[in-house]
Amino acid sequence: MKFDSLSDRLLLLAAGVLLAIMVSACQQAGPGGERVGAVAPSPAQTPPAALTAILTPGVPLSPSLVVTPTVVVTRAATVTPTTAPVAGAECRSRPVRGFGKVYSENPNVARQLGCPLEPEKGVLSAEQFFQQGYMFWRSDTRQIYAIMSTGRWAVYPDTWTEGEPTPVPTATPPAGLAGPVRGFGKVWRERKEVRDGLGWATGPERGFDGAVESFDKGTMLWSDGRFIFALFSDGTWLRFEDTFRG
Repeated sequence: MKFDSLSDRLLLLAAGVLLAIMVSACQQAGPGGERVGAVAPSPAQTPPAALTAILTPGVPLSPSLVVTPTVVVTRAATVTPTTAPVAGAECRSRPVRGFGKVYSENPNVARQLGCPLEPEKGVLSAEQFFQQGYMFWRSDTRQIYAIMSTGRWAVYPDTWTEGEPTPVPTATPPAGLAGPVRGFGKVWRERKEVRDGLGWATGPERGFDGAVESFDKGTMLWSDGRFIFALFSDGTWLRFEDTFRG
């Protein structure tokens, strides 16, 4: 097309300017904030700042990006007491008087005996001393305890009956010593381990009002000679002076 007149040229210039204005308007931001005609980057091309920092070696996390881990409380997270529980503290009852004093002042005794099964009770008792130990009889259960200086003890049923003859010892006792009689004598003669463990009696048997108490794992015996035996279920024993004054 040919434009010869001035008006034609002016008309052409105005059309060019109008076209330029329309193109510029099309490139302005749209109502949603995006540029019209621009291609938005893919989310995979622009990772979140937190993820970028975590995946980039040497880049420290800013405080706003630090994730506080969730604390899960489990049974294993229970705080352990700083002090061990007192021996016998979990028992429903505790021994009293002389037994109680020994029990409370000697935690190892309390642990080894366990909890009382019954209160202390007075029983008709008998005792006899030997070269290498001691025998104790309790009337309520008709049991005989053989307590040996080796640190071991054993208990036997008293099967002796009144009027039953005492067997004659197979050996002659040394001067000043004797073989036991009655229930003690029967156990002593029929049980070689008792006879060998205790040796000969150093004095006669005698009766008295004693006391006993049973525990989960043992027994306590009291003599009016003011001493206490703690007998443990593992076959060992300890002896204590009775210092209780009530």
